[in-house]
Amino acid sequence: MVGLFSFIQKHIFLILFVLLESVAVFMFINSQPFHSRSVAKSFNSIAGPVLSLEKEIGDYLSLKEQNEALLNYNTFLLNKFEEKQPADSARYFFLSAKVVRNDIHREKNYIVINRGSIDGISPDMGVFGADGIVGIVAEVGTHYSTVVSLLNPYSVISARLKDSGHTATVTWDGLNSRFGVMTDIPTHLTLQQGDTIVTSGFSSSFPADMLIGTVENFYTSPSKDFNRAQIRFATDFGTLRNVFIVGDREADEIETLYKTTNDE
Repeated sequence: MVGLFSFIQKHIFLILFVLLESVAVFMFINSQPFHSRSVAKSFNSIAGPVLSLEKEIGDYLSLKEQNEALLNYNTFLLNKFEEKQPADSARYFFLSAKVVRNDIHREKNYIVINRGSIDGISPDMGVFGADGIVGIVAEVGTHYSTVVSLLNPYSVISARLKDSGHTATVTWDGLNSRFGVMTDIPTHLTLQQGDTIVTSGFSSSFPADMLIGTVENFYTSPSKDFNRAQIRFATDFGTLRNVFIVGDREADEIETLYKTTNDE
C-alpha cells in the first residue's frame, strides 16, 4: 500500500494529465454526433475481427469436447437403433473409444484403445470406425484394450459378397495397409471392381452387413479350386482416431451351444 501511494505521489502530474485528456476526448466525442459515429465505426472495424478471431480460437480449443460429445451421441444413436429392433434381434450394444496406439507398418499390427474391463469390454468384441470394420478385441486391461487389427495375419474375418450373398474369408497379406485378400470365393462367381464386401454375421464379433471394403482385383484359380480377390479396405488405418466397440449379448450362449455340439 505504501508503495502505491509512493508511485501516485511520484507520477501525480502524469496521472492527472491522462485523466484530464481522457475526459476531454470523451466530452469531445459525445458533443458531436459525427465524431461519435466515426469513433464507434472505427471501434467496430477493430473489434469485429478481434471478436471473430476470439470465437475461432474458442471453437478450436473446444474441438476436443465437441468431438467427445459427437462420439457419445453416435453411440447413443447406435444403441437406440438396436433397442428398437425386434426382441429376438436386439443382440448388440455399442461403446465409443479413442485410439491411443495404432501400428500399420509391422508384420503383425495391433491397436490400443482407451476402454477396458471397467467399461464392459471383453475379448472377441468387434471394433469398427466411421468407414468400416477395424479389428477384434484381443487382450483386455482395466482401462485399455488391445485390438487385433485387420492388418494382422491372425485376423480372419467371415465375409459376404453383398450382391450374391455368398460367404468368403478376408485376411491380410502383409503388403499394403489399404488392401486385404478375400479367399474361398466359389469358382462359378465372377467379381467386378467395386463390388461390396460386408461381414457375414456368422461370428459373434460383428453383426451382419458391416462394411469391410470393395473388390479391387479379381483372380481366377488355375486349379479350379477357389477364386480370390484383392479388396480395398473401407477403413484408412493411417488416419484412424476414433472407433466403436460392438458387443453381442448372446455370444456366450451361442458359443457354449456350438462347443457342446462339436464335443459330442
